[in-house]
Amino acid sequence: MTMVKCLMQDVLHNLVTRSMNNYIKFFQHFIPMKTEVKRVNEVINIYEPEEVMEEINTTLDLINADEIE
Repeated sequence: MTMVKCLMQDVLHNLVTRSMNNYIKFFQHFIPMKTEVKRVNEVINIYEPEEVMEEINTTLDLINADEIE
C-alpha cells in the first residue's frame, strides 16, 4: 500500500509541475520582450519569435512526405 501511495504522489507531482510550466509558458507568450513608447498613441511591442513545430499526424503524411536525399 505504501508503494502505491508513493507512486500516486510522484504522478501527482509530475502532473502539477508540468501543468504549471505550461501555464507559465502560456502567459509568457503574450508578454513582449521589449516595449518602445515613441509617442502617447504610438507603442511598439517586440515579442519573442515563435517556434514552428511540424508534426506528422498520420501514416498518409509519412507516405506523402518529401524524401530527404
